[in-house]
Amino acid sequence: MNKKLILAVTALVLTGCSSNSTKITSQVTDGSNVVASIESNGIQLTKQDVYESLLSTYGANLVVNKSLQAIADTVITDTERVNSEVDTMISSYQSMLGGEEGLLEYVQSSGYESIDDYKAKVLEPNVKQSLLTEKYVDENFSTLAETYGYSYIQYFTMPTESEAMTVISQISSGETTFDDAATANAGSVPEQVLCYTEASSSTVDSSISGMAAQFTIEGIFSVPVSLSDGTYAVINVVSTDREANREAIIDSLVTITDVTNESNAYYLNNNNFEVYEEGLVSDIKTINENYIQ
Repeated sequence: MNKKLILAVTALVLTGCSSNSTKITSQVTDGSNVVASIESNGIQLTKQDVYESLLSTYGANLVVNKSLQAIADTVITDTERVNSEVDTMISSYQSMLGGEEGLLEYVQSSGYESIDDYKAKVLEPNVKQSLLTEKYVDENFSTLAETYGYSYIQYFTMPTESEAMTVISQISSGETTFDDAATANAGSVPEQVLCYTEASSSTVDSSISGMAAQFTIEGIFSVPVSLSDGTYAVINVVSTDREANREAIIDSLVTITDVTNESNAYYLNNNNFEVYEEGLVSDIKTINENYIQ
């Protein structure tokens, strides 16, 4: 067994970093054989100790990841797309790390023999899993876009609710336009932004993203929205045509953690994912209770 691995497991045992709640029931061959010892502490590590420590600490994530990777390897067959995405990532890394030499130094310090080794073991698997999520989003686009209330909006702020309401009334009656009101009160016409209900990911104030599902009719929104800084937003709903903005919305959806989890659960369940080590079942359900049915 790799000495670095044994040292890492020893550190886990000594510091108590392994999951005490995970009870491993499976056994390894020759599990009682001692693979490491610390005379000063009287500690001996057997093969079974190493196995249980690694499985308790990393097992759930490793099993889920390996299972999703096996599915992605089967489902994602567009080699040209995978290679293109990997090449884009390589170019980005080289820009950040000072060229090919800097990237090579980074991958070797991370334990990989070469850039090609890093591509095969890290980048290609990651890209395939990302494309797996993208495939799920594409196939469930209408439902997901509706769930997260996507639309394009633009807005500017007013210091008080009454002032914001006055401007909204003027725009609604045709006395002025949104662009003219924005220029008069904010100095310029605001850019259009993608708005949806996931506040942690959205580019707008959480008070606005929280109301995203209500932006269903294009034009001036009927009431001002109180923002976290105490001002009031005058909102113009520019586009509710999600199909016309499909690409941008898909790019947004794949970044939402709940969507990724939903996608993972779908592929695991539809590929009869089962776990036979009882000690891992609860740990995997802690990651996502829907991963195991």
